[in-house]
Amino acid sequence: MLCKVRKRVGGGRRISRQIRELTFQMVAENPHWGAPRIHGELLMLGFEVSESTISRWMRRAPKSPQPAKRWLSFLRNHREAIAAMDFFHGTDVHLQRAVLPLHHQP
Repeated sequence: MLCKVRKRVGGGRRISRQIRELTFQMVAENPHWGAPRIHGELLMLGFEVSESTISRWMRRAPKSPQPAKRWLSFLRNHREAIAAMDFFHGTDVHLQRAVLPLHHQP
């Protein structure tokens, strides 16, 4: 009588808890980043993991961070552009005072 051994489907290694938690943290802090961006960030940190694995784990990440966290993430990601913006006072065609943004190019 022959005994069948079940093989695991999908031949990759399991990823560590550290990579999963780091992926979940990146998804929570940067909700507009996709799998390619998070995969690239993990590669730069020295973690060897495939983009498809990151994509699969991103779907399992806790959803919907609080709006305040999303706003804080936006401010952190764009702080250089925000800091380079000045405002000047002027008047419009109705002689009303207006405060207008003046964006500096680096």
